[in-house]
Amino acid sequence: MDSPKRMPDVAPPLSKTPLNRFVYYMAIIVAGIGAFYAYRISQLYHSWKTPLTSNTASGGIEDHIHALADAFGVPASNLAFAIAEAVREHVPPASIASVAAKETGTLIQALVGSEPTPTTGYVGQVVNGLVDDL
Repeated sequence: MDSPKRMPDVAPPLSKTPLNRFVYYMAIIVAGIGAFYAYRISQLYHSWKTPLTSNTASGGIEDHIHALADAFGVPASNLAFAIAEAVREHVPPASIASVAAKETGTLIQALVGSEPTPTTGYVGQVVNGLVDDL
């Protein structure tokens, strides 16, 4: 019987590479990864600092509210008051006051404390009827 052929000896990876070159390669890779994450963190930080009211190129808050109301098919004032209720629950009053000093409109009036107008339409009549019955 023939004996099985033996596999030739193979040198391990990077065995012929000098240690200082290996260290340089690793330092370059680590610096590249560090630069990538530093860039991503700086992008995230700058997106946090961008205020909601600085979007003047594409219109103010009111324009966005009207566009959203048109898309949903509801009156803009009703949508503004619904957004205002949600904002009041999660935003401190001092922040609301600082935005109110810079902006005007239906949403801002709703945020600073104006009362909502009664809803209109079939659903509004049903809701108002239920409230009146209580």
